Parts: sequence; C-alpha cells; structure tokens
Amino acid sequence: APSLYKITYLRGTKFKTLDTTSSKAAILMQSYTETKAAKLLHGQLHAWARHNAAHLSRIYPSASRVDSSNYAPYALWEAGCQMVALNYQTNDWPLQINRAIFAGGTG
Repeated sequence: APSLYKITYLRGTKFKTLDTTSSKAAILMQSYTETKAAKLLHGQLHAWARHNAAHLSRIYPSASRVDSSNYAPYALWEAGCQMVALNYQTNDWPLQINRAIFAGGTG
C-alpha cells in the first residue's frame, strides 16, 4: 500500500549488480535465492562482503527444496549476510547450527 511505503524504513530493491547497488542508500535491501547467493560466494565474495557491510542482504531457500531441507548458512554469515532464512520444518544440521549460534545463551 502506498501509505505503508512512506513509513517503512527498509525497502527491498531488485538486485542487478554489486556495482550499481554500492552507492545506494543503506535503507535499501536486496533478496537473493540460495542459488544466486552461491554464485556470489564463489565469484564475487570480497565485493559482496563489502556490499554487505553497508547494505542488508536476505537469502531465502530455493523453491525446489520441496523436502524442506536446508542449505549451509555459515558461508553466507561469513560473507556478512544479515538475514539467512532456513526451513524450520526439518531439524537438520544447518538448522541446529543456527539455533546454537543464535540461542541467546552460551551457544
């Protein structure tokens, strides 16, 4: 709704290239599929890490994960991705790592 757009602090934007997003405002955030994120990890890791230092990145599981399995989130965290979505339907190793790190206790 247009009225909500005026009070929303973070705004999702379509990712084109790291070069075109680096000069944009910090309130802009990009969403990536795990497939696109894997390509950035392997092809442009340092540039993406610099981008993540100034902008929010959220990663979400591929739609082809019909079994609700999870991808490994730790490489994405190391690259500075702030929001890495996982499927909570499957208590697999990536989800257990997520829970241990972000439990709020001693881990």
